[in-house]
Amino acid sequence: MFYYTVYLSDASNALNQEKTDILIDQLESCYVGNELSGMIACIKGVSVNGLKGLCIQVFEGPRYAVQEAISIIEMDPSRKCEWVYSGITESRNFNGILSAYEYINLDTHPQFCAIFELNPNALKLKPRHAGDILLKFLKRFLKDASNN
Repeated sequence: MFYYTVYLSDASNALNQEKTDILIDQLESCYVGNELSGMIACIKGVSVNGLKGLCIQVFEGPRYAVQEAISIIEMDPSRKCEWVYSGITESRNFNGILSAYEYINLDTHPQFCAIFELNPNALKLKPRHAGDILLKFLKRFLKDASNN
């Protein structure tokens, strides 16, 4: 399984469980049955070594949805973050973000397994539906984070 993860270091609302529950409800309401082209496992607030942030977990896609979501975050290039990818943590801002499109392979880097809490009922969605939901969530998430 592969995951794409970004931590927003200034997003203090990331650990809001109610927000995570609302998002999962939205994903479930867009379940599309047999028309399967991607899975989002979970989008969750996390805290790793005191760094609070947003974890986007994706099973084999929909990559487009993640890329679109990151493009919204990129609108604020001054926002500081830590990327965790391919087992390496890199502190950076969002300039040149395309160079960070890599995945974590948990078979290769098992130390990351403890970070993730997976939704056991991973939701299979059309990329367009998943992308719409993910973008709405991230817009709200970033707005909330900027107010703190």
